[in-house]
Amino acid sequence: MPIEQGIWKVNNCKIKKINFNIIETEKKLEDIIYSDISILNDSFLII
Repeated sequence: MPIEQGIWKVNNCKIKKINFNIIETEKKLEDIIYSDISILNDSFLII
């Protein structure tokens, strides 16, 4: 079952949904996670 998550920016009582971009490769995603693992949920198991 897919889950959709969203992120909004709130600035001076204005709300704007942040658009997502597609990541071209799995390697690029791995590099992003490696550079800042805090972007992942603490309950994720990283193998």
